[in-house]
Amino acid sequence: MKMNAPKLTVFNFEGGLTVSPEFMALLLGLVLYTSAFVAEVVRAGIQSVGKGQREAAMSIGLRPTQVLNLVILPQALRVIVPPLTSQMLNLTKNSSLAVAIGIRILFQWPTQPSTRQASPSKASPSSWRFIWFSASPRPPS
Repeated sequence: MKMNAPKLTVFNFEGGLTVSPEFMALLLGLVLYTSAFVAEVVRAGIQSVGKGQREAAMSIGLRPTQVLNLVILPQALRVIVPPLTSQMLNLTKNSSLAVAIGIRILFQWPTQPSTRQASPSKASPSSWRFIWFSASPRPPS
């Protein structure tokens, strides 16, 4: 990901935020996948509140927004929170796929012009430090 100040040219902007296609695919996939599940969880939670609750709230003169905010959502949250928590944990686990995509960018292995083969021994020292510290066990607390 690169970022610089965007400049207006004759027909378009140049510069700004540059995102790799791999990162964009990862982001789009996670957003669409997670948002579909979250929408389904919220829909099911709202529909789990009985029809009589809505009718009772309307009969005492509450407007539809007040019915939703004061009657439906507080009862629906009881049903929504557990699966929503589970979905957020799944998002955390699924985002580890970024490692598979980002490892190529992290190392930026130089290639030899004659053979075009990557050489892991020529990776930057900071890359090796990252791998070392991420694989090391934490000290007991």
